[in-house]
Amino acid sequence: DLVDNSLSHKANVIDISFPNPNESGRWMCIRDDGEGMAPEVLRDAMKIGHQRKYDDADLGKYGYGLKGAAWSQADRLTVISKAIGYEPCILTWDKEHLANTRRWELLSAPVAPEHTVVTEIGKSGTAVLLTQMRPTMKPTKGKGESPYAVELAAIKDHLELVFHKFLEGKVPGRERVVIRVNGDPLRPNNPMGHPLTKVFEERRIELPVLEAGKAVLAIRAYVTPNEAEFDEYHKSESPTERRIERDRLTLNGRWNETQGFYFYRLHRLIKQAVEKSNP
Repeated sequence: DLVDNSLSHKANVIDISFPNPNESGRWMCIRDDGEGMAPEVLRDAMKIGHQRKYDDADLGKYGYGLKGAAWSQADRLTVISKAIGYEPCILTWDKEHLANTRRWELLSAPVAPEHTVVTEIGKSGTAVLLTQMRPTMKPTKGKGESPYAVELAAIKDHLELVFHKFLEGKVPGRERVVIRVNGDPLRPNNPMGHPLTKVFEERRIELPVLEAGKAVLAIRAYVTPNEAEFDEYHKSESPTERRIERDRLTLNGRWNETQGFYFYRLHRLIKQAVEKSNP
């Protein structure tokens, strides 16, 4: 949801900072170079369930995505935003302040010194800072890796898959988007993007919708390479390179576990319905 907000505000570069919680506490910042928000627009965006006009490129509808996504992870949400022609504006929701005062009151104090650099904005843009973050609900498991390394890898894998069309520059009408996590650019992971994938003709189905008149559902079939084809294609690469490419094609699972349906809306992958083997 937070990355979606950046894309909806025409961001071309999104920087996500998520340092090792064992070294500096658990916090995250999502900063973009989008069009930003004027002070009154930001105040409206921080309202719970604020109604506004949504355009065709927005996934949101109920005015809760920013707050809901942030509060699912952290007890303190700070948004710094700057639109061209305006000074930066800072607003914060703090769970502890709400509990102590019993008042729904937005705070406007500057960010802590340790977060100043990651929240700096250029000509325009927005930074969403999550502090006092709660530990992840799921225990992380890895092959001798630290829980932080496993979690960081999961974040990268998820974003590379969900937003692969933006990272590939295949979204009509906009430039290729760069998303960096701790300074490392993400690499798009198109589940149907292997060079040996067979692509079939697209079929379109019109669905009646009372308010809009009709909606169009586009369906396309793909056949990805089997293991023998994959091994032959990548035989000149090192074992490490082959393992990386195999993990990307299989989405870090078994070979046939990626077959199924992939649902996109507005060029984001929003749902996977794939085959999973029994344990």
